[in-house]
Amino acid sequence: ALREFSCVDSDPTIFTLFENNFDIQFRKIRLKTLASTTAQIVDVMSNQGKLRNFSLDGVTADNCDIFNFDNFMQCELDRLEIVNCVLSREQMKRLLSAIKQQPKIALLKFINTPIPSSMGTLHSYRQLLNNSIEDVHVDISQLSYFHSHQFVNGSVKNLTIFGNFAFENLPIFINFIKIFPNV
Repeated sequence: ALREFSCVDSDPTIFTLFENNFDIQFRKIRLKTLASTTAQIVDVMSNQGKLRNFSLDGVTADNCDIFNFDNFMQCELDRLEIVNCVLSREQMKRLLSAIKQQPKIALLKFINTPIPSSMGTLHSYRQLLNNSIEDVHVDISQLSYFHSHQFVNGSVKNLTIFGNFAFENLPIFINFIKIFPNV
């Protein structure tokens, strides 16, 4: 039985092979640099109740309707990786809302994916770290989202920060590390 699906620089119409087939339940889906979105992607994603590992790489706002499906909320993801993506404010809001409904995520990777700086979006992003996430990968620019907010997260054990570190980031970094005493 198929358990893993990777669509890397492929024509997304490959999803037509799986549409309307509820018997195919992927455990891992990896989508990279989709040329365009299709209804077939959303259809296949909406059937994935057993999805545990989901990865987006190089997906842009105009081809990312996949967070509109309801079953994403019903999956129990262990890993979520969002890398090199450019999403609209509304799509990011839907994504963060969907992630908050994922209490079993152990690894969250948000790399080179701009997060709009609206208060609602930033609040949702901070709330993610209240889940049971053990392994976090973030950009150094995201440290400022947590700088002035006092909370402690004991679940994060591994923290990977990407980007260029500048001396002016040191106070923010020190405060950020205080949030995660078990790192």
